[in-house]
Amino acid sequence: MTEPLFSIIIPAYNAERTLERAVSSIQSEFDNRISYEILIIENGSSDNTNQIVQKLICANVRVFHSEKGVSNARNCGIEHAEGHWVMFVDADDTLLPGSAAALKGAIDKGNADFFLFGHKAADKAKLVSEKELFCSGSSIEQLWIQMLSEPTKYLQVWSKLFKREIVIENKICFDTKLRLAEDSDFTLQYLKYCNSIVLCPECVYNYRVDNVSTMRAYDGQKVADYAKAMKITQERLSNESIKVNNAYWQYVLAHFHVAMVNEVFSKSNAKSFTQKKLDMKTASEIPIFQQAIQKTKSQKCSKVNSILGTFLRSKMYFSAALIYDIRAGQKKAEQVGDYE
Repeated sequence: MTEPLFSIIIPAYNAERTLERAVSSIQSEFDNRISYEILIIENGSSDNTNQIVQKLICANVRVFHSEKGVSNARNCGIEHAEGHWVMFVDADDTLLPGSAAALKGAIDKGNADFFLFGHKAADKAKLVSEKELFCSGSSIEQLWIQMLSEPTKYLQVWSKLFKREIVIENKICFDTKLRLAEDSDFTLQYLKYCNSIVLCPECVYNYRVDNVSTMRAYDGQKVADYAKAMKITQERLSNESIKVNNAYWQYVLAHFHVAMVNEVFSKSNAKSFTQKKLDMKTASEIPIFQQAIQKTKSQKCSKVNSILGTFLRSKMYFSAALIYDIRAGQKKAEQVGDYE
């Protein structure tokens, strides 16, 4: 069998409402001129996902099963993928019209190890670049810094093309110990082995907001889970340059904001505003977050990091809490999945 050009991996857990939509969006984009395969990884669903998965099997769709957890599912997909390029699609998301042409056009135009594309969320375009941008040599370090400074824009694994050869040869995998930020962790692992990267201006992915994901569901554990993930990332970056390690602290602070908006001040959290403010203060004193708040003081940060970092350093907890509470309310109305 000829190696397909694209392997598209879809983890499917309790995805009975959305899986067919995701698969259909891919099949409608690709045709016989572009070789591809879809790997659906069912991982312990308790609804009718299993039955739906069986109906979707065809020449271009293969099905596998893994233990629960999105990282287990994606690792299983990588293990069985046969394509030259790997792309990850969540079962509740879709590819946008014209995406296949954009993906194929990008790899045809230039030889690179990594391609990043834009996405849409709540009908808003989130671009990684206004124009096609090729990075190699010293410019890759600058891109690392940019990506660490804005992780919700650059580091998720969907809307990207990973070269399967690089993933397999370097034994890159999703860390099954992580419940959050596992996608950023994978992307950062992969970046270490890239000699050339292309940022593409097209949006190819539609991040759907009509579901309740792990990130958006309140569970009382996100602050601790993010702190754990940040420590693992710190270890992974320990041998990188001083500039990259400085940017890491912006990465941590950005995830602190995500934890505050998606968890502490979530509208699903029944605690009072006063208690949420106290929980925010306690979270800001966790060593990894406390370091980030202090170490970004003299750095050129995004507007969000700059304003909220100043409030937290100055112990202006009411002001910081008010911003987080307002943003959580906006998110409730918008149903957008990250802090943007």
